[in-house]
Amino acid sequence: MELGRIGLNVNGDVDEGLIASRSALADRLGIPVWIGELDCLNPFKTAEIVAENTSSPVAVFCSPSRRSCDEIRRYAVNLRKKYDNDFVLTLVPGKIRKISKFVECMRNLKDRLDIPVLAGCSGKRLIAITSEVADGLVVNYCNCLDRPNCPDSKPDSDSKHSRVFTACYAASLIFEQRSSELYGELILSSAVMLNRKLRLNSDVDFEYIVRNRGRLKVPEEIKSISKTLEAHTISGSVEEVIRRIAEALRTCNHVILGSPFFRDEKSVKHLKTIVDTVECLARHS
Repeated sequence: MELGRIGLNVNGDVDEGLIASRSALADRLGIPVWIGELDCLNPFKTAEIVAENTSSPVAVFCSPSRRSCDEIRRYAVNLRKKYDNDFVLTLVPGKIRKISKFVECMRNLKDRLDIPVLAGCSGKRLIAITSEVADGLVVNYCNCLDRPNCPDSKPDSDSKHSRVFTACYAASLIFEQRSSELYGELILSSAVMLNRKLRLNSDVDFEYIVRNRGRLKVPEEIKSISKTLEAHTISGSVEEVIRRIAEALRTCNHVILGSPFFRDEKSVKHLKTIVDTVECLARHS
């Protein structure tokens, strides 16, 4: 599974022109596109737009809590028939409470598809179980680093996910000031990912962020821990973003620059520099 060191998250909650242009950029840089899933959007439909505009690998996040395993398989098979791209399926638990059902679906898809099936997961128990079944893992930035201050993990040099292909996903953005709406979205996205572990009371999820774009308000509870939440993103200056990616790659194989990065013109403008520099650092490490 050749995905390189950096991937770009492109979601379907924007107009098709932006999806196409970001996919074309990924094509020029030779990096994969990772497509997220929302209740109101079918990621496989977005994958078709992406595949029309890039020859790079396309990775699709989806959950058996939103559609059946048979439906997921049919969509994946259809993509393979229509396009020459390499495809990756990343299965996430979503609202499934029983890990056994999630693992059963994963085994089913692995047996019936000829594409890699990854597990999108967090928490040591789920990571330990799925690492025995999946072709690889997608964990959040916090898990990938195994930092002492991570609410979801503790340092563990012999952790199971260190022995399998591991990509890490992080809310990402290049910014100079912390007053923009995109910065607010960055902090909210980080809060969504760490919500359970930080035991936040705010009723914020990715659907909320998408529905309220243009009028986003960051709850006071989240504002009060914004520095902690920012620390669990890949964000800041170009140099800081590169540093955080390089740091993550010491433990993980691949880093996914998550939303709102792909929607920000300034961030995207620096993507080539980021990719080239990270590759250069890797060659000389």
